[in-house]
Amino acid sequence: DGSETPPVVDEPPTTPPAEPEPSPPAPPARPVWTGGGTPPPDYATPTGGNGYAAGSVVFHNGKYYKSKVWTTSEPTDDGDSNWDRVRPNGQPWLQTGPENITTYDPNLTYGGAGYYVTYNGGTYKSKYHTNSAPAGCGGGNDWERVEKPDGSSEYKEYFRPGAANVKPWCSTAVYPGAEYYVTHDSATYKSKWSVSAGNIPGATAWSPWELVP
Repeated sequence: DGSETPPVVDEPPTTPPAEPEPSPPAPPARPVWTGGGTPPPDYATPTGGNGYAAGSVVFHNGKYYKSKVWTTSEPTDDGDSNWDRVRPNGQPWLQTGPENITTYDPNLTYGGAGYYVTYNGGTYKSKYHTNSAPAGCGGGNDWERVEKPDGSSEYKEYFRPGAANVKPWCSTAVYPGAEYYVTHDSATYKSKWSVSAGNIPGATAWSPWELVP
């Protein structure tokens, strides 16, 4: 009949080509060592009965560590029973003062007052030697919650007296005197005197909190 056979057309693939494997992440950059002497070596797993003598400094996973005792263990996190994390200048990783603020680490012991940490969205200052985490919104016995108020370059107590400093009531905070303002259950209260942690505003007729009209 004179008709021509239509050309064969390859069908497009129904399966998209496989995505290339992602490249492995680059190793952490090594901060410049300013602690004097030859820059510390990378940590290497000891073999043949060897180990790291107390005071040895190594670089591992983006951090510098100093051994506390003779050890064959690998440094972990921000320090452990065998290793202390140190700064690139050789000084301890944990130092007091707001300029040395770090993220709270449950593996570390904070050796006194004045260590600043961030934890669960808040900022806290240690009051004593502690290895406990800040407790709740107020910090608990070992920590005091702090903040930088608007326009301030310095940390101040999170809970401060005065109507301008009203905050939601915090069950783990101690209010050390009169005129601390809090909100609770859609009402505002002010302290009449020192208020211990857990003392709920308006809970009793003898409450240390006074309802603010």
